[in-house]
Amino acid sequence: MLVCFFLFFCVITRAQHTNDSTIKTNSIDTIAVIDSLMKELQKDGLLSVPKKSYLTAGLSFLNNNVYLGRKDSMNIPYVTPDMAYYFKSGFYLEGSLSYVISSTQSRIDAVTFSGGYNFISKKYTGEVTASKFFYSSQSTNVRSEVKGSLGYYNSYNFGFITPTVTATLDFGAKIDIVGEVGIEHSFSAFKDKLYIIPTFTANASTQNYYSNYYRKRRYTIKRKGKPPIIGIAKVTGIVEDASTFKLLDYEISVPLEYQTGKFTFSFNPVYAIPVHPAIVQITTVKQNNSITTRTATEIITNTFFGTIGVIYKFGK
Repeated sequence: MLVCFFLFFCVITRAQHTNDSTIKTNSIDTIAVIDSLMKELQKDGLLSVPKKSYLTAGLSFLNNNVYLGRKDSMNIPYVTPDMAYYFKSGFYLEGSLSYVISSTQSRIDAVTFSGGYNFISKKYTGEVTASKFFYSSQSTNVRSEVKGSLGYYNSYNFGFITPTVTATLDFGAKIDIVGEVGIEHSFSAFKDKLYIIPTFTANASTQNYYSNYYRKRRYTIKRKGKPPIIGIAKVTGIVEDASTFKLLDYEISVPLEYQTGKFTFSFNPVYAIPVHPAIVQITTVKQNNSITTRTATEIITNTFFGTIGVIYKFGK
């Protein structure tokens, strides 16, 4: 059934309930981490929009940035403050700042602005989202060559299970088509204050963004603690068949949300299983100006990563 549903990218997997608490679960776009934790939950299978407009602020920590099962050679942990305003009409505006902090890096790595509109018809939910990304010139995020995105999310709550499908266009030097299909089911406890949403997703994409990352950042940006290779002037890489749309990873996650008063505490552990490693053409320019080119298959490994965050809702 999962293969049959598999069409396009899902920026977020989610379920909603009738009060105004919010959560989003976004396992693949970890720049706007708080944004990935925020979406209205559903109760008893009936979806609803906010009764009135409201403002939220949040803070989260991501232990390593992973996108479609791919990651940089070094961990990229993010601390991300976020603010969002939700209009009762269904429109919303959000902004986040991702600060990378580790023993080898310390800087503002990315800034994200996004806006969108979500609409609900009985058990169906749809949402259009547009985002603009600003990455540091020193960022080694595998998605750092993406300048913006436009996505459409939709889901249908069958009660026992909720399938989700989203299509997204990522804009960079070339446009990428990104897709995800997901299936989930939500559980509640402690008088609907705790929500647990076991989720399985499969992600596919073209990889023009990834080829640009190899060409501009993977080898050209120096990592602290890694000495330069003697005799090498420059190394670049290009991903072969980057415009081919293919399955990239499977992800298993169990988002949790606990609400108390105006605070929402969230935890989203994710286990990513990448498939179909990229074939990369690596060009090396030596200091004597000699050039060599070789082809290598990227090494992909399963990754466990997670986000923990807190959101505060202003107003009643």
